[in-house]
Amino acid sequence: MTAMIEARGIVVRHGRDPVLHGVDAAVRAGRVLAVLGPNGAGKSTLLGALAGDLRPAAGSLTFDGRPLAGWRPRDLARRRAVLPQNAVAAPDFLVEEVVALGRLPFA
Repeated sequence: MTAMIEARGIVVRHGRDPVLHGVDAAVRAGRVLAVLGPNGAGKSTLLGALAGDLRPAAGSLTFDGRPLAGWRPRDLARRRAVLPQNAVAAPDFLVEEVVALGRLPFA
């Protein structure tokens, strides 16, 4: 089975400080993966990079064998979902409206 998301040698910095340095990872379709570590170890940063929300300073990220940066946001949204650690819906949205947001890439 090939990797759905693959990182090779990624480096992510916050300002000048490297948070991830030379990380390799492969996330395969249909599998469960746990990322463990102490606070500040870079777990959320890694997930942000794998989701395409953070651009690495170095290394490569691929999704289904294509460079992640080459995907159009709409096409990427149709293929994967991300639930951030601090997800907050607008307080004036109805439940139906929040659920409908998940269908936006297909509209």
